[in-house]
Parts: sequence; structure tokens; C-alpha cells
Amino acid sequence: MFCLVYKSTASPSFTKSQITEMLEKAQRFNQESKITGCLLYYHGEFLQYLEGNQIKVRSLFDRIKTDPRHTNIEVL
Repeated sequence: MFCLVYKSTASPSFTKSQITEMLEKAQRFNQESKITGCLLYYHGEFLQYLEGNQIKVRSLFDRIKTDPRHTNIEVL
């Protein structure tokens, strides 16, 4: 089991409804990929914990890092 935690800042144009939509898609993808975790959002900041197969988690994080809906991504 591999785990990764990161924080980031949501882009100002990222609406709450878009966050909800993103979460729904992520839940489906993560279930299919056997990745679990937790996503927190508070005052424009994200904190996410991901766990699962190392290759799958790292691959997902590579995609997350290129997502323009957030910036200032920092692995904790």
C-alpha cells in the first residue's frame, strides 16, 4: 500500500458545483482503480490523501498536477 498527501490552492474560477462534479468523477475513477483516500476543501484550499497501488497513485497524481483548476501543489 502506497500513500500520498498533497495540498493545493483552488483556482478562483473553480466553482462549488464544479468541485462537486470533479468529486463524483474522481469517486468513480478511484473505485475502478482501487484507489482510496479523502479530499478536503476549505476556503479555497484542497488537502488530499490518496492510497493504493504505487504505480496507480503516482499516475493519478501526475494527472492531478496538470489540472488547471488548482495551483501551488505541494506534496506533504
